Amino acid sequence: MTSTARKTAKPPHPFTLNHRLQELKARFTQHRHSGITANPEGVEMIIDQIASIEELARGFMNELSAHRWNQAGRLDAQEEAVMTALRDPEGNVVLFAPPAPAFSDGDLSGGEPA
Repeated sequence: MTSTARKTAKPPHPFTLNHRLQELKARFTQHRHSGITANPEGVEMIIDQIASIEELARGFMNELSAHRWNQAGRLDAQEEAVMTALRDPEGNVVLFAPPAPAFSDGDLSGGEPA
């Protein structure tokens, strides 16, 4: 697969990775108490399966990373827009005092010494 095709290809369904891991586990689980031996072709098959699983996992990691970076960028842009509006002397953005606590210790003066 070319790097261009990899970038434009639709990411695999999340169950694909899980399914391939389950298949690999099942192959080994059935030999849990008897052990296994593998000829060179069998070893190559296992290596190919693991490489395929690794590629799926990397794709999901890259997609998750992109989502996290995009979300962080959106939050940064929102924060910057608010700060720009607050700095504008002709703007109409006003900071309000934080709300009073829902419960108090009986001191209704707002915590300031009398």
